[in-house]
Amino acid sequence: MKYIYFLIITIASFSIQAQTIESKKGYKYNNYFTLSGMAGSDIYGGSVAWSHFHNVGKKRKNLKLGYGIRVHALFGVNRRFVTAPAKLTRNVTGPLAVFAEKQKNNYDTIFISRPQTNAINVFFTIQYTFKQRWDLGFILDLVGMSFGPKQVSIYTSSKNPPGMYAQAQSAYPSGFNLLLLGDNNLGTISTDLFLRFWITNQWAVIGSAHYMYNEYMTVNTLRLDNDRFRNQFFSGSLGVTFSPWRSEKF
Repeated sequence: MKYIYFLIITIASFSIQAQTIESKKGYKYNNYFTLSGMAGSDIYGGSVAWSHFHNVGKKRKNLKLGYGIRVHALFGVNRRFVTAPAKLTRNVTGPLAVFAEKQKNNYDTIFISRPQTNAINVFFTIQYTFKQRWDLGFILDLVGMSFGPKQVSIYTSSKNPPGMYAQAQSAYPSGFNLLLLGDNNLGTISTDLFLRFWITNQWAVIGSAHYMYNEYMTVNTLRLDNDRFRNQFFSGSLGVTFSPWRSEKF
């Protein structure tokens, strides 16, 4: 947890310094509003986001740091969720879990035919502007909450032969989202790489590649005292951005 606190404090420090530098302009500058639709393999949805950017440095710079809030709506078809906690999937927690060997003997699954998750996350973002009209950037969800309808899933233990002893289990989206790195993550978290093109000073089109963690919890505690199951996937999205007041002008 310590490295997450350090990241949040660092981001807050940059934001405070940048806001002080830009105080003469006013906070209304560089507020972006983005609407996107996304699709992947048997999954689709959309998002609405607000973000605010600060130029890095006292003079006008192409590099910007920002933060914002985003609402995801995810819908899936025939998705399998596997055991989620790092202490089970890697036998270790913390940063070392990223490099630890997978413990597949601890992997169980739940199958949900029509998963649906809504998530509200606070995020950190960074972007670089080139040739005036192009932004290349990165978005990292930090913390938030998830909610959605309860689903009837089919639970299968890896200790049983495939297709045998499957059980129906009620499950619902995990309520708390937190970036903790890899299998340590909690809930529904997205990491995005985006490219934006400004058609006018206020309107732009944006394309993004997403790597997402989507998590469900079963009502009952199952094998190995586990009730958390995760689905990870790549997806792409297209959308539009509106910024009433941008610091750049063509």
